[in-house]
Amino acid sequence: MQVTDLAELPLPRDVLALCERGRAVGVAIWVVGGTVRDAALGLPLRDIDLASALHPERVAVLLPHGVAAE
Repeated sequence: MQVTDLAELPLPRDVLALCERGRAVGVAIWVVGGTVRDAALGLPLRDIDLASALHPERVAVLLPHGVAAE
């Protein structure tokens, strides 16, 4: 499954906002792994897997409120 428009996936608003912040600074952020598999199978998304070419400390700049662990 290849999705080029994130609007095609049932992603939470904060994840879409993070991807948009990345896009605004010229960084691609991909939805990957089990998220894509579950979406393709029509299953509920339990967690969201993201990937980018950024080093972790640069990713932190895109996360104004940090990361919430559940």
